[in-house]
Amino acid sequence: MKSCKRRGTKAYFGGRLFVSIPPNNVGRTIPGNSMEELATFLEAHPDVPFVDVLLPDLCNVIRGKRLPRADLEKFFREGFQVPSSIMLLDVTGEGGDPGGRGFSDGDPDVYARPVPGTLQRVPWFDEPLGQVLGTLYDLDGSPCTVDPRHVLSSVCKRLTDEGLFPVVALELEFYLIDPDLAETGKIQPPLLPASGRRVRDTQVYSISDLEGFSEFLRDVSRICDAQNIRLGAASAEYAQGQYEINLHHAVSYTHLRAHETEAELVCRLLLEK
Repeated sequence: MKSCKRRGTKAYFGGRLFVSIPPNNVGRTIPGNSMEELATFLEAHPDVPFVDVLLPDLCNVIRGKRLPRADLEKFFREGFQVPSSIMLLDVTGEGGDPGGRGFSDGDPDVYARPVPGTLQRVPWFDEPLGQVLGTLYDLDGSPCTVDPRHVLSSVCKRLTDEGLFPVVALELEFYLIDPDLAETGKIQPPLLPASGRRVRDTQVYSISDLEGFSEFLRDVSRICDAQNIRLGAASAEYAQGQYEINLHHAVSYTHLRAHETEAELVCRLLLEK
């Protein structure tokens, strides 16, 4: 906390501005009763037979399980067991036994439990499907220390203990590339669907490059709206095929991080389609 400098009701920590705001000023309420959240969802979506439990790891690869409707009540009451080492796999899915987790310790299980306020219908699937973010707890009920959500929560607690409440906005920055390699065997910038023109130049904040992917950006916005993810401005960035979508500011940093994960998943799946 030594790098945190107070300036009246404001403070700067790691280059970010934090404002002292009373905790009751949180913009969005997160349901405190998971069973009520589940009951409301099941009543509103009687046609949903399965729900995906999403467990983003340290590399933000989405792992997890697909649960049948009949198993949801047990999951929301007790969770399910899964090895904590899934959070520490590399981007290829390989486990390197980091810190002795995975092989040296016998790969023991922890509990995966739902993150309150994240149970949603999946709007981009043709068949009815739900999804909910999961988080890990040790068998004694304490937060699992290798779960990125709990690491983030511990940092936020250090700030709130100092009387600071982080108001944060995140941005989703990504590249769009052509699925076909160039004649050289290298990846190449995409063709703009609206015009058929290939992105060749670096035109930061180019409106024409945005218009070229208007349908994709509209779909991202529509689906995120359906999941209560508040998106802000979109722009073309410095590199060829590089784009950025901003998320609105929020007081709950962990909840905003969940929104960023879900928005990234939306972009990936839409591009695969």
